[in-house]
Amino acid sequence: MRWKFFPGPERRITAVLSLCAAVILSFFALRAAADTIFMYNYTKTLSYQYAKGNGLVPENMPPFAEFALVHPVFLNFLQTFVLINAAVIAFGLWRGRSWGRVSAVYFLYLSAFVMLVFVIYPSLVVPEPYIYHGMAPFPEFNQRVRIISLVLRTAAVVLIFLFILLARYFENLSVYPADNFYLPASGSATPGDSAAAGNKKAGDSQCGDEPAGMKTEKQSALPEDSASEDKVG
Repeated sequence: MRWKFFPGPERRITAVLSLCAAVILSFFALRAAADTIFMYNYTKTLSYQYAKGNGLVPENMPPFAEFALVHPVFLNFLQTFVLINAAVIAFGLWRGRSWGRVSAVYFLYLSAFVMLVFVIYPSLVVPEPYIYHGMAPFPEFNQRVRIISLVLRTAAVVLIFLFILLARYFENLSVYPADNFYLPASGSATPGDSAAAGNKKAGDSQCGDEPAGMKTEKQSALPEDSASEDKVG
């Protein structure tokens, strides 16, 4: 079987978009891997150890930012792991494999859940308005923080709907025994299938005509045998 750049004519737009996403995600995964190696080497230097030991964490710092400050290597490794998984899933979708479709569904639902967490708790990544003894000493900072939190929630809601729509789309794709969901839908026959069905029907008709001919020949031979028996008697 000849290998094709695209598995089949069905859903070609999905294959093209999956290939583009796979290339882009692979590029970012390589960059994230390089950043992880650089950060790991940097954390071993004396300058980083000195800065970490004498540095102070700002008050009212978001938990995600604090985690990134304390565990930079793990955060970069997690980013690399997610990007590699997304790139592999995109390659699987490009080739029309069922494991790529199933993995994409789970990955999109998980991403939608993460966005839902950001909608409910935006303070994980955005600082809360600074209030000191019931007063706001920095009103401009508080106003900008509220705007950023609103933008984050809006973007998260849009991404939730987008991820759910994509997940439902991949759920509705048909999976065939050939492990390729770019094949034609069930009930539609390809030219090759029609030719094979015609050859099979012709072969069945030939096999069905042969016993009839043998039966006719045997019946025509019966009177001769009976006549020869009468003559002998």
